Amino acid sequence: MARYNTWALGLSLLLATPFVPARSDILRYQDADGVWHFTDRPGAGAVPIPQAGPALTKDRDLIAQLADWRGAASGLEADPGLAVVAVRTPLAEGAGFFCSADGYILTTRHVVRPVGSDVWQQGQAAIDQGQGSLDELEGQLQDWRLRLRRMDAQLSSMGEDDGPPAAQADGGDAEGLRGKRSQVARRVAELERLVRETRSRTRSDRIAFDIKGASATLAASLEVRLADQTPLRARVVAVSQAHDLALLKLDGYRTPTLPSSPEIFLTPGQSVFALGYPDDASAGAAPGLVLRVTPEEVVTSVQLVPGYSGGPLLDASGRVVGVSAVKRVGADEGVYAEGQGIAIPIAVALREFPQLRPGAARMATKR
Repeated sequence: MARYNTWALGLSLLLATPFVPARSDILRYQDADGVWHFTDRPGAGAVPIPQAGPALTKDRDLIAQLADWRGAASGLEADPGLAVVAVRTPLAEGAGFFCSADGYILTTRHVVRPVGSDVWQQGQAAIDQGQGSLDELEGQLQDWRLRLRRMDAQLSSMGEDDGPPAAQADGGDAEGLRGKRSQVARRVAELERLVRETRSRTRSDRIAFDIKGASATLAASLEVRLADQTPLRARVVAVSQAHDLALLKLDGYRTPTLPSSPEIFLTPGQSVFALGYPDDASAGAAPGLVLRVTPEEVVTSVQLVPGYSGGPLLDASGRVVGVSAVKRVGADEGVYAEGQGIAIPIAVALREFPQLRPGAARMATKR
């Protein structure tokens, strides 16, 4: 009854209190027992709740940071590599580039979601090779164990398990057979050790590979590294299902951006060059010529390595004309493409991601 009266009294006081518009800030205060209480009314020692996670640095200017690092005399016009970033995932590494001043980054899908890509297949092949080595060792162990059992059977039939040698077997006495058995037993013990170690290593490698694959598939953010080696985290905004493209976002920064337009027309023989991170530590450039252009790809003579995956393909004036995809077409398609670079036209990327269209709402949807 006392509890009901107390509750009723509190309710009557609440109804008698003049209405105060609700505040958007949630505050907290601590009572005499150290217990935290939450309220939307200021006073009585109430303080704002600390923000969860690090606050965004909304005014961080990466353009100024990179210009200071490179030198005041060198801007984006002189060094377009300042807008290129290295992208790292649990299974793959590649490149990307800022395509807007508010931090959008274009790259390739096989860098962001490498499961099923060439890099993933190479890792799977290494796992399969390890399993093959284990199967071969287990087969050898089975053969040597069978040989050891046969020798034990021979010695048992000769009655020499506990007594002195008294008979001949396989062209020698029992003592010689026992010596050979000792050698075979040592080989069996050695193979057993190798099988245990290889089985443990193969299992660990497979588990690690599966974990990396799952991490890459589920990753909501990735590590990107600027030209000055500053590491940052960019969130995954969209991954294209139709094209080898992905879109990332570096929130809270003013970023350099490479000029691009869907109205860029390429012709065979035109000079182009790719930017990326071929050696993981520093940016590189690979020049070449346009060989063929289709609505879906630009075939070039640029000799690309995986570190260029996701980086920009530029024309002589520094405009982005494509996203390097580092794939090959077969000779039966009319182009001998061994070692040649394939890029996805920038018009395809701009069409695939509505976020990059002028005046578009910055949606965080996934495709």
